[in-house]
Amino acid sequence: MTSKISLSKLVRNNCRRRAWLFFLTMLIGIIILPIAVLVSVRVSTGVDVIGGSTLVKEAFFGWKVSPAQDAFLSTVTPINPILMMAILVDAFLSGVTGFAYMNKSNQTDFYYSLPVKRSKLFLTGYLGGALTSVVPFVICELLCVPLALVLGVGSGKVFLVMLVGVCSAIVGYLAVYAAVILAMMLTGRVFTGILMAIVLLMYLPCTLTMLHYGIVAWMPNIATTEYNPLEINVAMFSPASLLPQLTMMRMGEWWLCTLLYAVVLSFLSWLIYVKRPTEVQGDTFLSPKMNPVIKVLVGVAGAFVSGMFFSALSEADDVLFMYIGTFAGVIVINFIMEFIYNPDLKAACSHWKSFVVFLAASAAVAVFFTADPFALNASLPAEAQVAEVGVANNETEAMIGYNNDYIAADQFRYAPMDDDLYETVGRMAGKSERTGRDGRNTCNLVFKMKDGSTVRRFYAADKEDVIDLVELVEKRGRDKVYALVQFGKYEWASITAEGWQVDSEDEDVVFALRDKGEALKKALEKDTATMTCRKADKEGCVCILTVFPDKEHESFRPPYKFPVYKSYENTLKVLEQTGVRLEANKENAILKLKNQVSSIEDDNSEESRYCITDPEEIAKFMRGVSTRTDYEFTEDFEKMAYIRLNEKNGKTLYLRVRVDDPELLEEYRICDSEDA
Repeated sequence: MTSKISLSKLVRNNCRRRAWLFFLTMLIGIIILPIAVLVSVRVSTGVDVIGGSTLVKEAFFGWKVSPAQDAFLSTVTPINPILMMAILVDAFLSGVTGFAYMNKSNQTDFYYSLPVKRSKLFLTGYLGGALTSVVPFVICELLCVPLALVLGVGSGKVFLVMLVGVCSAIVGYLAVYAAVILAMMLTGRVFTGILMAIVLLMYLPCTLTMLHYGIVAWMPNIATTEYNPLEINVAMFSPASLLPQLTMMRMGEWWLCTLLYAVVLSFLSWLIYVKRPTEVQGDTFLSPKMNPVIKVLVGVAGAFVSGMFFSALSEADDVLFMYIGTFAGVIVINFIMEFIYNPDLKAACSHWKSFVVFLAASAAVAVFFTADPFALNASLPAEAQVAEVGVANNETEAMIGYNNDYIAADQFRYAPMDDDLYETVGRMAGKSERTGRDGRNTCNLVFKMKDGSTVRRFYAADKEDVIDLVELVEKRGRDKVYALVQFGKYEWASITAEGWQVDSEDEDVVFALRDKGEALKKALEKDTATMTCRKADKEGCVCILTVFPDKEHESFRPPYKFPVYKSYENTLKVLEQTGVRLEANKENAILKLKNQVSSIEDDNSEESRYCITDPEEIAKFMRGVSTRTDYEFTEDFEKMAYIRLNEKNGKTLYLRVRVDDPELLEEYRICDSEDA
């Protein structure tokens, strides 16, 4: 016979028993929300910035956010790491304390003897734990609203972003909370349940990350820190790792994935609670035969890390050290896991069958990475199949020590493949075998195949080999800068079209375009989107470039979208209608620059060595220099110069250039005798 007591009354009674958790959450929430808002907003100083927190940038890109608003939103949303950690800890406390009785036979007997259905008992504990954490969190967030108004940071958009942050925090909390409850259902001890919860939340992301770095360490031909063997975001495999992703408002898939975790894990917990046999009260719900499987799943990753650690102790990354480390990791992890299941030293050392299974699985992983049975570390594609080879600017610049001030785009310097290039790349690939980490660097290459596909390779290479390769690519590559594209009325600085960025100031941004625009023209005629900017959306054969307008518009300025049409002429027409000019050649651009700039000054030291004011001298100077984004080799560093362009309208533009004209080097003392 079951009781007629209502669910709401049961939940209220459960909340009373957890009053301590309510007040603890409230206390912590007041400290990390209202009090933190007062402190962070008051100390924020400086000029306005675009964006601020990741959440704001993703939600309202281009919306002016003051430092105070940025500090407020960075405090009250889960982008705040302290708030994120508090959510995770609160979910653990709620799940463990609410269902710890499942691992105590006397308490289980008491609860199961109550005239209440098991499903109602589960909902009582589930809702009680959720309410004692979510309600105080919402109260603390609401307390921040009047504070925002008093401090002058409140607005409709600010509160909208805040609301999204609150909802994402609640969804993330429920997903983690459900995972902890499920872990408590599957184990026989509180401590084991906590460990199982950690495994449920972090095993897959951590294992895939270790797989990633294992490939980085043992397969250099395909490995960089950006290499993703599965081409998926590992954050999707855990509600805990999804929580930071929820701060990005336009990432709807993260929301759906987290909500799915919350629903599925809650349903599994309810199902196990209802179907759990009475005879396993106070003992593990899992069969002892599952121990080897659990051990392999949990321990192999740890043994692999141990193997990588031991291999790092060897300067040559000897394979023997990999196996020694793996074997040592198996012994230690096996003992720890057995001791957790049964805290008895003798019993922890007696499970030889599961130990053998564990050792075999770990050895198989080690063999995979050392033997490479699937030829993941393959070398070069065939020369006859390659149309062009490209060297990544950012990696080469960072490695050789050049200036690394490029826009965040996948930029490569390309050249047609020939025998000399192929021989140079082949020599680099031959040296890239796993002969040890001897101080070599990683060279990022892209092979454009004749069938239209691309092949990426990452070779461990000596500095001299990389310089030789870059010089060959430079000599065989496309021509240098011949035309300039100037965006004078826009506030953004992130677009390139088969060329290199000249300056990154927010106003009067100048970009270099190669081949007098011919490369862009050919690419557009082939329906290939070659232009990139802060936001580019591919819609069929048209690439939509998003540009954010100037300060004369409203505070929330809608973006302008420029379609890059198949026709080159139509594209230019659309760009010209919106204030974008494509100069015909470098001479026209220099002529325009000569008419707009009042002087060019030295900006290399506190004492200026020259100030050029004559328009003809300004044009002469600009003809003799190259912008900072041209390739700069080590021997050219003494030719580098910082200049300051003072425009007639009062604006100042700072550039880093390389002086190619020997007369300019001597005339303006850009290269001093002691520096040469």
